[in-house]
Amino acid sequence: MRALLALPFVRSLEAIWADTESRVLVVIALGQILVGTVIFRLIEDDWSLMDSLFFCVVTSTTIGYGDLTPSTDASRLVAIVYILTSVGLLGALLTRIASGRAQLRAERLQGRAGRGEPDGEE
Repeated sequence: MRALLALPFVRSLEAIWADTESRVLVVIALGQILVGTVIFRLIEDDWSLMDSLFFCVVTSTTIGYGDLTPSTDASRLVAIVYILTSVGLLGALLTRIASGRAQLRAERLQGRAGRGEPDGEE
């Protein structure tokens, strides 16, 4: 049962990875998290590499637990730039993922309609 639930998600990931623009967004987002992790590790003396990674992921997803906060003016400035760029980038990536899923669903429904099958939404 679980494998059946994961199949549409895997197909969506394959479709996203096949799209060049989406692939570029994924690589840039991962790169930004990696670079942010390294920068915060270097400028925040008390943070471990895991703390820095955690801060970058939590900040870019706008969760913001507040348990880690930049402590110097320099790190706050880096955080401002990181927040403004990462939130926009993640938003663009999630938009691409959502439109890719919607397109796959529309194609699947169109294929069913062409074969006279019900769409399963009843």
